Amino acid sequence: YGYDNALEPPRRKSGDGWEYRTEVELGGIGSRGDDANPFYRRYRDLDSGLYLHHLTVRADKPKDGSFFDADAGSVARDDQFYTLVFGRYNAWKVRAYFNETPSVSTNTFRSLWSGVGTGYQSLNGLTPGGAGTAAATQSALAAAILAAPTSELAITRKKGGLRADFTLSESWKAYAAFASERKEGAGPYALIFGGGGGGGNIEAAEPIDWTTNEFRGGVQYFDGVNSFNLGVEGSLFRNDLDTFTIENPLTISVNTLQGVPAGTFRAATFDSYPENEFYKVKGEYARSLPQLMNGRFSAVVAATRSSQDDVLIAPTALPLTGGTINGVSAANTWNTTDALWKKNAGAEIETRRVNLSLALNPARNVGARLAWRHYETDNAMEYIACNPLT
Repeated sequence: YGYDNALEPPRRKSGDGWEYRTEVELGGIGSRGDDANPFYRRYRDLDSGLYLHHLTVRADKPKDGSFFDADAGSVARDDQFYTLVFGRYNAWKVRAYFNETPSVSTNTFRSLWSGVGTGYQSLNGLTPGGAGTAAATQSALAAAILAAPTSELAITRKKGGLRADFTLSESWKAYAAFASERKEGAGPYALIFGGGGGGGNIEAAEPIDWTTNEFRGGVQYFDGVNSFNLGVEGSLFRNDLDTFTIENPLTISVNTLQGVPAGTFRAATFDSYPENEFYKVKGEYARSLPQLMNGRFSAVVAATRSSQDDVLIAPTALPLTGGTINGVSAANTWNTTDALWKKNAGAEIETRRVNLSLALNPARNVGARLAWRHYETDNAMEYIACNPLT
């Protein structure tokens, strides 16, 4: 949503020198038919009812250059947005905003579980690990699917932020910004229990409870000959559900699980997206060289760092008392983190980049360019898929 620099007439005037204009568009929405369809509702809220399409307030004070802009739309709906900008022309400006966006994946999901969208999903009326045989499990599943009511899988994204820009002098400017995004809900998630003659695949729901915080700031300089930018930014991803567990409605009994009874695998635990951090520093410099064949020199230096140190989880959370898995004893060798080569991810990637460029124009229609580029990646991620206990 853009903003006009100048107010459009007519404008009202207050006693203290402010000139302002307001606008509101209010009405209603009515919908019928297949209005619950996820494609109809994706990224917008078109439910029937009162509809405040937009509300706008524009004001400025010519005497000292102060201004104030406010915009709002789809008020109190799932796709609402609000923006507030105020400051003084050519001096400083602050912008605050909030918006919400719905994303519906399906409205015909037949869930076999309670607790969709949480860290533990338990079966409704079905036996974890199946009914003992493939035929009995299939019969129980068919009946449970038909009896399950349809439901919705959807994610709501809410994002808000604040940015401030300052003109420090004719040559110097500075800015700082912060934004926070929140995602909640559930989405489709495909599972595979067993395989190769036993078990099978089934679709469940992945719980989503994520927060991403972003910040950036920097300074800028320009004097007609030299220009300089220095910026820093970062992103912090946080997941309030480190793991989630889904009970297994299928019977798993295959040749590779010798001595492990059918129905042993009653649930699966998944390690959700790891919390991670990203940082970046970038500097840019350019200088005009009119006395050196009308040339121009530029330099870019940047460095980034991405890291996550998620606590890893065991291959299975279930107690295994006997039998073998792929010829390896199952007893107490797979259900603890001792079965892992290391306990934490310890993942880290660093990049460094340097670009230098000299462009020359010794004559009309004649140009020459000399450039040097250095790019380096240091990936510290290392993992060996081996169970030390075996």
